[in-house]
Amino acid sequence: MADRSADAAAGDVKAELITPPSNHAVNVMGALYLIITVLFFYLLIATWPILESGGPQGSGHAFKDFHIFFSRHSWEPDKQMLFTVMVAGALGSLTHTMTSFGDYVGNRQLSTNWLWFMILRVPIGMTLAVLFYFIVRGGLLLPTLSNGSAAQSVPANSTLQLNPYGMAAFAALAGMFSKQATDKLGAVFDAVFAMRKPIDRDNPLNAREVELKVAPAKLTQGKLEELTVTGSGFLTETKATVNGKDRAFKRLSATEGKITLLEEDVHNTGELTIAVANPNKDVFRTTIKVVAA
Repeated sequence: MADRSADAAAGDVKAELITPPSNHAVNVMGALYLIITVLFFYLLIATWPILESGGPQGSGHAFKDFHIFFSRHSWEPDKQMLFTVMVAGALGSLTHTMTSFGDYVGNRQLSTNWLWFMILRVPIGMTLAVLFYFIVRGGLLLPTLSNGSAAQSVPANSTLQLNPYGMAAFAALAGMFSKQATDKLGAVFDAVFAMRKPIDRDNPLNAREVELKVAPAKLTQGKLEELTVTGSGFLTETKATVNGKDRAFKRLSATEGKITLLEEDVHNTGELTIAVANPNKDVFRTTIKVVAA
């Protein structure tokens, strides 16, 4: 009976976690996905960058004008290529989102908790596509293109030398595989802004020495106790010493920790010098007396 009750309770919890949307909401989302997909495909085809001249790629000085809903437009090459990247990123994210949407609906596992995630996937894919385009154009992943040779009477825009198919494919993949794209952006950031290990200095500028508060205020000879110390900025890497010898330090919070003493620390009467050092070189010191029992 107990096992059946536990299974029933687990089933109830799972049912509460999955709140299925109504059939109307599912049908509306499916219809919107189809409409948005058709719209983005139309925008991609209508605004696809095509060089004015009929010669080989790179021989023209501008992209051809295009029409959107019976309205004629003429954009700068950089703006048109950026728009192509955004639309391709949206289509890539739509591919991933619609696949997930169809799988969850087919398996009857779609929950209202995930609706906003599926909606936001499209702008996320567009943003990642634009970021990757900036990285590629900036030369962090690929070499930058020149603006034409000195023999040309009119300097060529480097955007006209780009392969729009390659840029669109790059953008679509970034939108489709957002997790891998985000990881790659993190790797690029680490490579560009990598920091070398800081040099240890005898008197670093940000170091300070502060008096440490300790409880108990005194120790009894032969009686082992844990010292509770109070300071600031304590981390897991914070170190503690007693009379210059390393001792185990347990961080309780950013302002409190515990130091584990050894028998040799309380074997004789006298004074113990307690020091706690943070990774940023802040040092907290105090002395505590060991009195006879």
